[in-house]
Amino acid sequence: VINGLDEVEPRHMVQRLWPEVLVDMAAGGTTSQVIVHQRGQGGQCLLRAYEAPDSQTGYIRRTEAATGLRRERSPSNSPTPITAGVITPPNR
Repeated sequence: VINGLDEVEPRHMVQRLWPEVLVDMAAGGTTSQVIVHQRGQGGQCLLRAYEAPDSQTGYIRRTEAATGLRRERSPSNSPTPITAGVITPPNR
């Protein structure tokens, strides 16, 4: 799996696929990084390498706030149709 995600939560989603080989790339400001992790080869746990700061509002919470769609109703968690009854209006 090759990913190029800059947000912590989407990176964790990809990392939890536990592929044989993961090429993890990210950039921010004037820095960039590439990490190649092979399952069973040791090395740093990528889930622990990228933890969201407590002060940072995560991608999922921002998406929930912007769309009103709760996490448990995301397409990956619930393949049923999304209706108006499952959406919480955003606080504006």
